[in-house]
Amino acid sequence: MTAWERMKEAIRVKARLADDPTDDELRAILNDILALPPGQNESVWIDVTLRRVSSTGVVKQGGEDFSDLNALLAQIRLASSNTGKGKPAGGGNTAGTSVK
Repeated sequence: MTAWERMKEAIRVKARLADDPTDDELRAILNDILALPPGQNESVWIDVTLRRVSSTGVVKQGGEDFSDLNALLAQIRLASSNTGKGKPAGGGNTAGTSVK
């Protein structure tokens, strides 16, 4: 499973969505999240996600732990800074750039 696929699954689980976000929805979510100041809490991430996904169905799940989502975003940022091209493997996003 690629980092991109893991990010989609993590967002689905954390935001309690019925389905994974589409690639376009994930790009929009990541662009919005990367535009936020560092240190935003989980509720801000969920608000961003729910504004960007077309599916309105949610699934009740216990607890909200964003550690794996934060780790994946950190990996995407690190990969983009290492490549210098703003496009890490897996179709992710980078700080200071938008996803295309």
